Amino acid sequence: MKSYIGKPRKQPLSLAFRFVAWTAIWLTHAVFAVSAAEFQSLESIRSAAEQHVLELLNNPGNEMSASAGSLDQRLRLSDCTQPLETFSPPGRSSGARRTVGVRCTDESPWSLYVPVTLSIDKRVAVASGVLSRGHILTKDDILFDQRDVAGLHHSYFTETDQIIGQKLKRTIKSGDILSARQLVAPQAVKLGDTGVILAKSDTIQIHMSGKAKENGAVGERITVTNSSSGKEVEATVIEPGIVTVAF
Repeated sequence: MKSYIGKPRKQPLSLAFRFVAWTAIWLTHAVFAVSAAEFQSLESIRSAAEQHVLELLNNPGNEMSASAGSLDQRLRLSDCTQPLETFSPPGRSSGARRTVGVRCTDESPWSLYVPVTLSIDKRVAVASGVLSRGHILTKDDILFDQRDVAGLHHSYFTETDQIIGQKLKRTIKSGDILSARQLVAPQAVKLGDTGVILAKSDTIQIHMSGKAKENGAVGERITVTNSSSGKEVEATVIEPGIVTVAF
């Protein structure tokens, strides 16, 4: 008769072995939790950078928001025992894209730079339609819309009287934001034009005839000749055909 020797049956883990295994797992998680608690939260660093930008540009009249960029998840910065400090590095705090320094000044100091994108929603003037180069803007050419102006460096308009009468340097599309770079003041007075010289003080005004010696837009100073005396004076263009001098 043949005899067969079967493989030994696997015995269940002993109670002691199970206890050791579960203890090892618990200790691993506990050590990981303690280690994680020793590091500064990356979200707290991002939040500090965002708050720095918003406080730096505090303007209740604008809808502002700031969004810090992602940080390397491998960063292991010691958990700061002092409130985080923030600062603006030289030359890195303008426009929509900014850089904020965040640092810890406790016994284990550290610092890093955080990229922050700023948004500022504001009601600004936009073109109501396609406007050709050389066109003189009128009220009908202007609409107002809510736009993000953080990256425009104040090259936009919020009132119609800031741009009516301005001439376009180039053709712009419907909905484009009207900016100072696109506009030029038209010549209100041209070389050789005869117009009015308005001389005035707080109590008196005198009107004289004069002749322009150069071109000038509203607000510019030009040289004009008094037609009666032949004397040349510097005057400020206030509207087409009229300049003013103080006396």
